This record gives sequence, C-alpha cells and structure tokens, in this order.
Amino acid sequence: TLVKLQEEQRDYTLVLRTFGTDLEDIANAISDFAIGKHPLFPHFRESKLVIGKDRLYKGRWRKAQDSNIEGSHDSSHIFDLYSSDRKDDDKTRYPIASGDDEVLKIIQQSSVCGIQDDYTHWDKNNNAPWSGKPVWITTTNEQKKKDDIQLNPHHLFFDDNIHNDANDSIVAV
Repeated sequence: TLVKLQEEQRDYTLVLRTFGTDLEDIANAISDFAIGKHPLFPHFRESKLVIGKDRLYKGRWRKAQDSNIEGSHDSSHIFDLYSSDRKDDDKTRYPIASGDDEVLKIIQQSSVCGIQDDYTHWDKNNNAPWSGKPVWITTTNEQKKKDDIQLNPHHLFFDDNIHNDANDSIVAV
C-alpha cells in the first residue's frame, strides 16, 4: 500500500496504533522499510516515513473536570497525547495535545506518527468502543482547510478486535 501511494504521488498520513508495547519496534520496521532495508523492496525510498521518537506518543483517556467540554468524543472523558517516554504514573508531565481538535492537529501535521493507546482504560470500561482507539473523521466542509492544514482523510484501520457491535469494539469513530 505504501509503495502504491508513493507511485501515485498521493498525500497521506500513516498513523500506527497499538495497545501493546511494540510501538517503537513497529516504527523502526517502517523506518527501515523507508530506507530500503526490506528484502522485497530494496529500492523503495520515502524519507517522510522515517519515524523519529518525537513522533511516537502515548494516548491516554482522562475524566473531564467539566463534563461539557467541547471537542471531546465522550463528554465525560478527554483523549490526551503524551510523549512516548512518559511513564503512566508520572503526573508531573503535561500532555502535548488535549482533546479531539488538538490531537487531530498533531496527527495531521506529520506524514507518519505512532500512538500507544490506553488498553487499561478500554479494559476497565468493558471494551466499550468510546474508550478504545478513537478515530477522528471530519465532515466535507471541514475537509477543505482548517488552520492551514489540508484535510482529506482516507482511513484504513487494521485490527483484530473491530466488531460491528456498539458495545464491544476497539475503534471509536
């Protein structure tokens, strides 16, 4: 898919998502692929797919102090992005982005990034889709331009726990 996107000169953002601890390993594999280190694609080169550690995040849910926060998928919870090296029990570090609009802006400002999602939160909420991996979809009017960023998403989400079940899925749209 990445080779085809390059051949067609399509603009895209690749967002790696995992509940596991494998995000850095996946990022390294994508980076190696981007510099021709894949045995089946030794001539492939795409510098924008080299993922720096500064583009790896931890996504964590928190309860909103004000349950009427605008721009949050679930009005009682807010999704925050932290640096990937933040320990979950470290309360001294502030999020890099907080809430749907800020998180979406961070994602769309890069060609590739990775998010380790909040498995503990999802599990504690009985696998409710709203508590899993949020996916941000903009409407046609919003797609034109927002803060000088072109918005034209085409989401491909691969996961082993996506169900067409409003009460049990890993993805929240």
